[in-house]
Amino acid sequence: VADEMVLVFYLYHAFVKHRPDIVFDDFYLLGKTILNDFNECDSELIDINLLFENIKNLEELKQKFSIKEELEEIIQKFNFFFKETGNAPEQYLYIWNLLPLVYKDYTELLKQNSLAYDGLRLRQVALEDIKHYKLPKYVYIVGFNALTKAEEQILIYIKSQSSTFFLWDYDELYVNDEMYNAGLFLRNWLKKFPAPDDFNPGYDNIRKRTINLYQFSTEVAKSKYLAELIRNGIEKQNSNNIAIVLVNENLLQSVLHSLPKDIEKINITMGYPIRLTETFSFIKQLILLYQKIHQQHNANNKYLFTNDLLTLLYHPFLIKNDLALQLIKEKKDALYLPIDSIGSLPYSIKEFLTSTEEKVLQCLNVVLTSLEADITENYSKQHNFSMEIQSLRTCRNKLLNFIDLIIKQRIEFKSYHLKLRLFVQLLHSAKVDLYGEPLECVQVMGLMETRLLDFDQLIVLSVNEDYLPRNDFQHTFILYLFRKFFGLPTQSRREAIYAYHFYRLLQRSGNINLCFAEMIENNLSSPSPYLLQLEMSARIPVKKILPTLPFTITASKREIQISKKQLGNEWEEFKRKIFSEGLYRNALSDYCICPLRFYFTHVKGLKKEGLFVEDEEYKEVGITLHMVIEEIFKPFKGQKIDIPELESMLNGIEETLNKFFKNDIFAPLIKVLQKEQLLYYLRKFIE
Repeated sequence: VADEMVLVFYLYHAFVKHRPDIVFDDFYLLGKTILNDFNECDSELIDINLLFENIKNLEELKQKFSIKEELEEIIQKFNFFFKETGNAPEQYLYIWNLLPLVYKDYTELLKQNSLAYDGLRLRQVALEDIKHYKLPKYVYIVGFNALTKAEEQILIYIKSQSSTFFLWDYDELYVNDEMYNAGLFLRNWLKKFPAPDDFNPGYDNIRKRTINLYQFSTEVAKSKYLAELIRNGIEKQNSNNIAIVLVNENLLQSVLHSLPKDIEKINITMGYPIRLTETFSFIKQLILLYQKIHQQHNANNKYLFTNDLLTLLYHPFLIKNDLALQLIKEKKDALYLPIDSIGSLPYSIKEFLTSTEEKVLQCLNVVLTSLEADITENYSKQHNFSMEIQSLRTCRNKLLNFIDLIIKQRIEFKSYHLKLRLFVQLLHSAKVDLYGEPLECVQVMGLMETRLLDFDQLIVLSVNEDYLPRNDFQHTFILYLFRKFFGLPTQSRREAIYAYHFYRLLQRSGNINLCFAEMIENNLSSPSPYLLQLEMSARIPVKKILPTLPFTITASKREIQISKKQLGNEWEEFKRKIFSEGLYRNALSDYCICPLRFYFTHVKGLKKEGLFVEDEEYKEVGITLHMVIEEIFKPFKGQKIDIPELESMLNGIEETLNKFFKNDIFAPLIKVLQKEQLLYYLRKFIE
């Protein structure tokens, strides 16, 4: 099974056979979407030709296939999008009808090169390869939850050939009560593949547990209280079998610094995300500077704003470098600097900043190689740099593999933007492997790594709605109603997977501590719906605790005051806007946290400079979502809303969305996909 980027490159080669005019820069997002859809179709053993049949003519489709009346509603819904999005439907339908041909060429190309994606391999095993395997006399299937159609087919075949025993791990609380989404899959599998009569590990455990629910003001406060929780747990349980589960893996660094000093053995199973390292921030700053320089139209007189250069030079990797210190001293008072006047920069950074688009990755490799050599030679014995050395090596290996892949696949980029963005994307998902003692020590892990494990003491951090269930909406070319009809994964099925892992973790663990924060990254946050479900259940004893923190935080504060009189008309215009449109929750949150931030963001209208265009696109989608919700509920202001009114809202969602959806935010194809995403969230909000 190949990496995603390799698979997208191969998909591009299959696609251009049918659309020779498309360049890779324009294809990449579409390619990821199509690859994801192909993967899910194969995992669910979907007939590709049936799914992607030409749907422009409803009568023709009804004649060709024996399909229930429900499909007619699906297709009519699909055609509604055609009428509302300008020329996007023509593009959408054109590509839709190409997909069976692309799928055929793509899968053949992968097989020729002995490659596959997960779904294709599963289909191959389920339909063909499994018949050639020599199965043992006895087979035990242990601890599964969500299964694809291909995996189900494999289990059916194994059951027909061997004495097969299915051992399921669940609790009656969420399996017998359909109110709990955690039992969505197991309710089906227990009927199809029942466990042996003599297998009874106990299925009524959660209601016997006492669950402590800790409420903190911030994520930092939560991490700092961690040491107290661990000490209390060790004293009560007399055991070091402790799991710290990070629903938000960004807390890893603060958690490691908050552990009691007498904890000698720690096992970190989740790896350390590269994106949390100084190495990643350094690479991002380099790329940002490169973009700013190469966006300038004057090819002969490129310049840098001094603040941008100083931000880079003050980075921990450079601040102790003699050349960097000299530049800071000489150039700090200038407003901007011509590139030619800068002279030399450490680690061949200037050569990278001035490199051509064709050589940008090779020059970046020179920078990382020089930096790694210097840090290894001079700082390897310092504990805080050992992680960075590993991170640099990982990043450099990723870069070399990426360069090699581009050469082998003969991919030509229209501009450097996508090339650099893909590399950053590779790093964003990469991790540095960490090692520890896996037995009788504190385990630090992510939620998905807790499968089939039980602990004497359990501490789960960041049980907030921001992280659990994860909002991992994926772009798809297959509209929601088609997905539902053909049995393809939807967001509700993904949420059921997270629900199962959460509740399964509570079944046999001893001292259970669930923690959530009221503020996350300066924004108000709410507890996960799973916590609310636990609190509302009369069968589960839940104890809510507002801990007194064993420390105080003091800081000297120097106020910055801005007089409203100095703002003049700008302030009056801002007040008129508030009285006419009101304030969103984020604006009020900004004011409570930092009035100065409120001033710069909402009065002056200053925006953070994002690394990628997609950041702004997602922000616009979020704004549109809030505007539509406000418009839908406006007629009911001050009134009680009953089920009939909610049903009426559901019927009018699309009409309301069309009033606010900005057609200039997205390219035509993305417009359709993003609109479907908005419709999904709006329906889920009201339902």
